[in-house]
Amino acid sequence: MTRLCSIDGCGLKHSSLGFCRNHHSRFKRTGSPDGIRPRAPIEVRFWKFVDKRGDNDCWPWTGKRQKTGYGRISSGQFKQYGAHRVSFKMENGFDPPVVMHICDNRWCVNPAHLKAGTMAENNADMRAKGRHNTTIRPRGEGHHRSKLTEADVREIKSRPDMKPGKLGKEFGVKSAVIQRIRNGSAWKHVT
Repeated sequence: MTRLCSIDGCGLKHSSLGFCRNHHSRFKRTGSPDGIRPRAPIEVRFWKFVDKRGDNDCWPWTGKRQKTGYGRISSGQFKQYGAHRVSFKMENGFDPPVVMHICDNRWCVNPAHLKAGTMAENNADMRAKGRHNTTIRPRGEGHHRSKLTEADVREIKSRPDMKPGKLGKEFGVKSAVIQRIRNGSAWKHVT
């Protein structure tokens, strides 16, 4: 009688340690015949990546970071979490819509430097601290790809009876641009 692999539903011939060659190989590689490496819970692994300093100091995240600077930690099942969110949840027991940094350091995971908030509160905090995008795109003639001048737009708006295609040919733009000027979705600042 041939011995079979001890894994339910496998049906392949036994090789070693009660497993077929496939399951034995996975067992040697990962420590588990199903190939999934047993991992410590996220709460245990989290502290390996924290440079814990004084109670009032920032605690830098030393693990993986996003391009934006926020720390990331894996759940072990192909899901990533923000390190600051994990820190907040471990300390407070709930996961709010937004976790805000009081210290304005994206890599900080000190629970004393984190607070729950809403997107509106976070945006207001960002503006109050001067961290919002201050660059303003040039509009109208000042834009590098503009084909029209403000005088052209006034002329287009003054001729509502003319077909957009004909006006577009006259001014060197597509009829869709003429329609957007007329319905107010383009060149809003010109009256």
